[in-house]
Amino acid sequence: GEWIMSGDPVTMMLIGSAASSVMGGLAANQAGKANQAISNANAAAMDRKAKLDRLHGDFKANIARDKGKREKGSAATAFLKSGVTIEGTPVEVLGQMAENIEFDAQTAIYESMLAENASKNKANMLRYEGQIARQKGKTALTAGLIGAGISGIGAGYSSNMLGGSTTTSLPLTVQT
Repeated sequence: GEWIMSGDPVTMMLIGSAASSVMGGLAANQAGKANQAISNANAAAMDRKAKLDRLHGDFKANIARDKGKREKGSAATAFLKSGVTIEGTPVEVLGQMAENIEFDAQTAIYESMLAENASKNKANMLRYEGQIARQKGKTALTAGLIGAGISGIGAGYSSNMLGGSTTTSLPLTVQT
């Protein structure tokens, strides 16, 4: 069947305002849910990046150590080929090389830890932004329902003032 709604213009305007408030609140609530889901997905991606940052640092450290061992071996071979025995100054040179190798490896690990922490912080911020978006949606929904209630009260008052019947409230269920 076809629904035909009639009434005085003020009452109809207030009913329309109430419906608009509810619809706006529902839309904002859905947007809040969607924004939270997006933020959570981005946070999960940043969590994965944090793990990769750490693994990358370990990888770079191992490469630095391997390269350093080759260079140290080449230096020792060069000393021996030139007739220099591996004692005194050559030992100090090789020892310094070993320290530099480990320093480079530790630097790679430290840099990866910084990158890992930055990624974890970004993930936490994204989760927090998602929580804020969700809360804004819930707040907008509540405001829409309150606004609809106020418009509904106004419509009932307007209808009664003009000699209409009392308004009947309809149950409204909203999932947040």
